[in-house]
Amino acid sequence: MANSNNEMKQNRNKLTFQDILIRLERINRYCSGDITLGDFLDYKRGTHGKFTTEWPELFFLRYNIEKLYRFLLALPTGARRLVIMREEIIGFSRHRLYSSFGINNDKMKLFTEIETDNVINSYETWVGNRRKVIPDASYPVQFLAFVSLLSRIPMQWLMNDKPDLTWNTSHFGLLDDVHISSADFIPFLNRLNPSYHDVRGVVLIDKPTEIPLYLRVENLNGTVTVELCNTYAHAYECQRFKELFNGVYFAYGDRPTVIPSQINKTIIWKHPKSLVPICLPIEFDAKRSLY
Repeated sequence: MANSNNEMKQNRNKLTFQDILIRLERINRYCSGDITLGDFLDYKRGTHGKFTTEWPELFFLRYNIEKLYRFLLALPTGARRLVIMREEIIGFSRHRLYSSFGINNDKMKLFTEIETDNVINSYETWVGNRRKVIPDASYPVQFLAFVSLLSRIPMQWLMNDKPDLTWNTSHFGLLDDVHISSADFIPFLNRLNPSYHDVRGVVLIDKPTEIPLYLRVENLNGTVTVELCNTYAHAYECQRFKELFNGVYFAYGDRPTVIPSQINKTIIWKHPKSLVPICLPIEFDAKRSLY
C-alpha cells in the first residue's frame, strides 16, 4: 500500500508539456483580464492551501521576455514578489538562499506573503531630477538590492505596483560586494569555485574620471556569465567590457531585460577548472565567439 501511495504521489508531481502549456495559458488569461488574481493564485496552491514550490511555466516564460514583462507588471506588488522569488526566476531555492547567503527563511516568507497585503512602505526624496525611493526599515535595503541582482529586475519592481519603466544600477551601490580594477577582473574570475553557484555584483573602476562598469557575474557550475548592466551602455563602455577578456575564448551576445529598451551585452566564459559543458542562460542571444 505504501508503494502504491508513493507511485500516486510521483504521478501527481510529473508534469507533461501539455501541463506547462495549460499553465502558460492561465498566465495569458490573467494578463488579458479573463481571470482574476485570486483565480490565478488559487490554481497555484497545493492541497494544504500553500503555494507550490515548483512553477516550471516561469522557466518557459523567460524565453519570451516581453511576456514575462507584461505578466510581472500586471501583478500587484505582493504577488509580483511571490513570483520573482520562485527558483525558476532567481535560480535559487529558499534552502539555497539560506545555506549560500544566510537569508532568513522567516523574512523570506514575510516578504512573499500576500494574504496580509504586506506592502513595503516607502517615501520619496528627490536628488536633482531623480526620484529616490527609500524602503521600510523592516526590509534592509541590501536585501532588496540582492534580490534585484539575482532576478535581473529593477529594485522598484519589488516595491511599487506601478514602477518606473526605466533601468538603473542603484542596487550595485547598496551591495557590499566587489569593487576592483580591470586588471584584477580575470584573476577574480579565476578564483571563483567552478562547482559553486553564486551571483556577485562587481563594479570596475580604473580612473576617477571614467564611468564605472557595473557587472552582474553569475558562476553556475563553471559557466561564468558576465553581464554589462550599465544603463544604455555606450560603444566605449561595450568596448571596455570586451577588452576585459582579451586573450581568452568567450561567447558574446545580448541578454534582454524586463525593460524593453535595456538589452545588456553579455559574455559567457568557461571557468578553466570546470569539467562541465557550458550552459547558456535562457535569455542569451549569441552574436559570435571571440578570442
